Amino acid sequence: MNLLVSGQPLIPHINQIDESDISLLTKIATEREGMAKLAGGYILFIPKGKAKSATGKALGTTAIRPQDTINWKVHFTVRDKYNSVVAKWHSYEKGETIKETVGSSEPSYIMLELYSNAESALSAANAKLKQLKRNNAVLDITIPGNPELFAEAKLNLIAFNQAVDGEWIVNRAEHTLNSSGYLTMLSASLSK
Repeated sequence: MNLLVSGQPLIPHINQIDESDISLLTKIATEREGMAKLAGGYILFIPKGKAKSATGKALGTTAIRPQDTINWKVHFTVRDKYNSVVAKWHSYEKGETIKETVGSSEPSYIMLELYSNAESALSAANAKLKQLKRNNAVLDITIPGNPELFAEAKLNLIAFNQAVDGEWIVNRAEHTLNSSGYLTMLSASLSK
């Protein structure tokens, strides 16, 4: 498969082995700090954490106060933060595996996948480093149903507490309708 992701280098070759099409597309998007989504008969690649729609429009911000929620929790990561990411690729010309490092100093996160070229390895390493820096706090919140909230939407938390207040980007939105009513469950990361 050959693929050009808008604004990113051409993927000269990628093997799809024992995985679904959407799994492969999700992996490609994740390695380029984005997300893949099927919508309206199209496959959309959307930049992650930019709070923009697939067409590039900036998304609006939804203000949420504690009284607007059913429940919420925030998990702050206290483990060592990674300062660099190492990705490997195989050079057929040299007949060896080459390491590409993004960031500086230790500790380093080592990616297990072997990439086909330096550009793919560097792109995946950059995306992983940004993801690791962004995922230091995760918000899980349940609110009365709001169909305007979806992945990449912006939230502005107000009057929760100093560590929680501010802008968050929705990573995942789940909407349910059952005997309890219409609910929206969100998972979000701090906007950086």
